[in-house]
Amino acid sequence: MNLAGELKVVASHDLQGLGEDQGVPVIFRWSGPNLMPLLIPWMLILGLLALPPNRRGQAWWIWVPVVAISGAAWGARQLAATSGPTEEIVGVIGLLGSSAALGLAAAWLLGHLLQGQVRGVVFVGLLLITAVMGLINILVSQEVDPLGAGVMGVGTGIASFGLALSITLAGLCCRRCYSWGRLTVWVAIWLVGGWLVAMVPFSVMLWIQVPRFIGPCAPFLWGGLVGGLSFLVLLPFLVLARVNGFYGQRLAGMLGLSLGGDAAAQPPVLAPAHSASGQGEPPQRPACKP
Repeated sequence: MNLAGELKVVASHDLQGLGEDQGVPVIFRWSGPNLMPLLIPWMLILGLLALPPNRRGQAWWIWVPVVAISGAAWGARQLAATSGPTEEIVGVIGLLGSSAALGLAAAWLLGHLLQGQVRGVVFVGLLLITAVMGLINILVSQEVDPLGAGVMGVGTGIASFGLALSITLAGLCCRRCYSWGRLTVWVAIWLVGGWLVAMVPFSVMLWIQVPRFIGPCAPFLWGGLVGGLSFLVLLPFLVLARVNGFYGQRLAGMLGLSLGGDAAAQPPVLAPAHSASGQGEPPQRPACKP
């Protein structure tokens, strides 16, 4: 199928000799979609990498989770391409997932602005950064109409709210004793648990309207599904903070945590970045007791 060219449409019908078999041809000319807008979110990430605090080799590892999640979303859409309605559902989930990934990448790259701030400011900052970048990705995606973009924009805002809140609350739970495993577990608890609670009123309203199709397990099913998918999007960025000293310090600094209890988070392959841009290392504390 051509992405651009000329299309001639002709109405035809056999009138059994009573008149013309064909109508007047209608010619429609169209051009292929402009792919340049699709690069805008990626160029924004590239621009954030050019900021002085991010001008180091370790910062470029942010592409790994972004490309991995976007590639997984693209692959899922290809697998569901012949599944009818499933293709549309997978496409929406994939677009929201890739938008969240770009938003988290922007938050990781702008995390130096949130270091030393109170947790309320950190939460609002994470929410705004992830939501704005995700909304930009949806607007340039060319996959939804204006109405659909508005609906997905709301979905992106809700997803960003859940991600920002779970990260902030997990940091609060680890303020006395921080380790990567402890933080990851708390993020999963707050993220999945929050979606489970949030789905209860929606499930109740649906049950009142269509009780035959909504069972008592619906909140757990939908909440667990959305929360689990959100955690799968966030997990690669947490892993990046585990294996990359630069982002390990960045995440700990955002959440006001000390790396003293998680020294293993700084492996020799990706050694911790030294404070060459005025970004001091967090104070060290004794290791967490099991």
